[in-house]
Amino acid sequence: MLEDAIPDHSAEEALFFHRIVVRCSRKGVYFEVVRSICMARRCDLTGRKPSYGHNVSFSQRRTGRRWEPNLHYHRIWIAEEQRFVRLRLSAAALREIQKKGLQAALRDRGLRLKDLEG
Repeated sequence: MLEDAIPDHSAEEALFFHRIVVRCSRKGVYFEVVRSICMARRCDLTGRKPSYGHNVSFSQRRTGRRWEPNLHYHRIWIAEEQRFVRLRLSAAALREIQKKGLQAALRDRGLRLKDLEG
């Protein structure tokens, strides 16, 4: 019953994060699809992402928290293609690119530039 009321979406809309909200009113129950862009806090090169744990107070009470990776948007010049590429990189990935170069860092991880730009 509920599955029939949820509309199908195209492949283009599948790139977005969808959240279905069920609303009740005097007229009945209806569904609303809330669409927002899903921005993952993830490094394009290393794949670093937030780690989760607890803050522990003096009384040993544990509350959840997350440690964010040190991410920055950075434009990197690709000499072979004579253009810039904008990537979201962690500080560790920036150091690796300075040391090896972007193409070598991608090659070591088995990636291509097309994988990062998509």
